[in-house]
Amino acid sequence: TGCYAIDTLVIQVNEREAVWVPNAFTPNGDGINDLWKFQFAEHITGPTQVEVFNRWGELIYFTVAKEVSWDGTHEGHEIQTGAYVYIVRYLDQGQQYKKYGTVKLIR
Repeated sequence: TGCYAIDTLVIQVNEREAVWVPNAFTPNGDGINDLWKFQFAEHITGPTQVEVFNRWGELIYFTVAKEVSWDGTHEGHEIQTGAYVYIVRYLDQGQQYKKYGTVKLIR
């Protein structure tokens, strides 16, 4: 007699990525990763909103533009190295979504 094994493989297909957000940037003037830039997928046609907060919950960056490029300043002043929380809100095919995360600013 033989020994038989049955195995099940489950493949989960992720939905298309709607927004790509880098997790760090270095606004030090060297021309490499000086801006926190991210991209929305082409199929995102609705309004977008991006907010960045410091560790005390103070809003330090806000935009409603699809072309996001934050330079690591707040009210004209360079902010210090650290992790900052972001919230991205956008519409995808009429449905509202939020994406949360942190971005590391390194000087």
